Amino acid sequence: MASKGPVRVVRAVRGEDAAAWAVALGEGAWLDSARTLKAEGGVRVLGASMLGREVVVKVREVRGAWERLKCAVGRGKGDRHWRGAALLAGKGVATARVFVLARAMIGGCECELLAMEFVHGPTLLQRMAAAHRGEAGAPGTREQHALARAAGAQIAHMGELFNRDHKPSNLIVRGGEIVVIDCEGVRRAVIPGAARMFASLLIEPTGCGVPPRRSLRMRALLAWARAGDPRGDRASHRAAAREVWEEAARVVRHHGDPTPRVDPLG
Repeated sequence: MASKGPVRVVRAVRGEDAAAWAVALGEGAWLDSARTLKAEGGVRVLGASMLGREVVVKVREVRGAWERLKCAVGRGKGDRHWRGAALLAGKGVATARVFVLARAMIGGCECELLAMEFVHGPTLLQRMAAAHRGEAGAPGTREQHALARAAGAQIAHMGELFNRDHKPSNLIVRGGEIVVIDCEGVRRAVIPGAARMFASLLIEPTGCGVPPRRSLRMRALLAWARAGDPRGDRASHRAAAREVWEEAARVVRHHGDPTPRVDPLG
């Protein structure tokens, strides 16, 4: 499905050639050869080769006058992802690097195109599922503990930021770090968001039938407490972890059926 009409680059990171990206995205042939990584509603996440590198292009249909107006004033979903990635990067949190945000007509529909780094690796949810099911190549105890600590410390490093969609299928395990690949829901929080993000880390795998063990949850919570208060003692860290866990557990209880609409492990 080729682009119809010109591609307009509305955001580009420093060092990227916006004109070259506009040409590459506008050629349209990449759409025919791209592999679909995810498709839901009016959003397709595509893996492609472009400008000599592997990229992910998130193509989102802009539906309705209100959505078009938000895009026109820099408040579209692609703009929110762009700002969210910048906020996380400012905290030293690993994210998929964004390259350009563009707009174009594709198949007669106005679309946003967000081109970003292709982050290789399994999702955190996939590693959790492999461990839970005892699959070949599943992470051993040491790796599971390391992933739990990394997940907890990452939330602490976010500081006052809150990621509304901080679920394991949106986190890629790359070596020893966890990379956030969906930054659209990142914002500065009025109410501390750690408990809600811990709840998100639990709700999705529970709905997929692969809930993390209690010991792993506690390792993540203690890592969060230590990273947030390096000078605290063991007792204070445990107290902070218990308090956040109690709040996260309330969020989980009030969430309802955790089964995802689309199985991210399917």
